[in-house]
Amino acid sequence: MIIGYTYLDKNGKELPIQPVKKGTASITTFYANGNKALEMGWKNNTYDGTYKLYYTDGTLAEIRHYKNGDKHGEQKRWNNDGSIQLEANFDAGYNVGIENNYNNKGKLISSYNYINGIRHGSAMITTKEGTKLKLNYYYGDLQ
Repeated sequence: MIIGYTYLDKNGKELPIQPVKKGTASITTFYANGNKALEMGWKNNTYDGTYKLYYTDGTLAEIRHYKNGDKHGEQKRWNNDGSIQLEANFDAGYNVGIENNYNNKGKLISSYNYINGIRHGSAMITTKEGTKLKLNYYYGDLQ
């Protein structure tokens, strides 16, 4: 059970504890430079709602969604230059649908299909530069 949270101010000093009442809170923390570091929802003592992580310059690094403590909905992650790194979807904590992974220039390097958290169907894998390497087929997470 979480009863409170804290983080460091711009001078590196720990701020007073922000209470979490009845296991529910909207939590926002900041970097020493004043930019947001994290925004998240907390309900019934677990993750709930939108979860956002930021780079120190204030640009969005990752967004995911939770429902009753499980990842639920779209998840995206970006490189610090703003190019996409990951696109995925979740339902009740399980990967569902297409998960795309990108290199640090935003070029697609792998793509997997999931059904209830298990790889299923075709999967495309490339080199880091994006040259097609192979196409795999999965059935119930088996290749």
